[in-house]
Amino acid sequence: MPHSTLMSKRIVLKLAVFVLCVCALFGPRVYTFFWHILHGNRISTLERKIYVPWCCIANTDGRTVNVFRLSITLFSRPSFLAVTNLGPKPLPFKSEAEKESGYKTLESAYWTYMTQNSGATSGPLRRGNGPNESFCMQTAFLPAPDKRYLRIFCYAFGGKWTAEFEGDAREVRDFYEILDNSF
Repeated sequence: MPHSTLMSKRIVLKLAVFVLCVCALFGPRVYTFFWHILHGNRISTLERKIYVPWCCIANTDGRTVNVFRLSITLFSRPSFLAVTNLGPKPLPFKSEAEKESGYKTLESAYWTYMTQNSGATSGPLRRGNGPNESFCMQTAFLPAPDKRYLRIFCYAFGGKWTAEFEGDAREVRDFYEILDNSF
């Protein structure tokens, strides 16, 4: 009997060490899994419910939301593959004409001031309609031969919010999922 108890303790110990190693190695994914268990796939602000894609986590101060796409393992660099920031526009547009004028101003200002003459800028890109309409400008950078880095700035949710994305170009799908699935 003592021999079988000793064997079962060894098996339990080996299993525990294995689970700890997997959790340590894939900590960011384990963390996002538990974040989604606790919060679901949305985070609420005073005005909106912001969609949080799988493998992302989010935090809010009540008005603005930051969504982070974490790397797969603790040893991956960078630790954040992408960051999305959303918040209410300080002075929302009062009419459709004012919104269209604001979109043109954003386009001009982005090309002139926000790109800092680096990277390849494209836009405007319009997505959605009505309350989920977004007007975006994007700049692509090439920091490494095998990766493309993007910076996107949008007037989102019918021009009432601003949305910014910075990160690996392969993660931009999450950004547009957030804009398309928030309400």
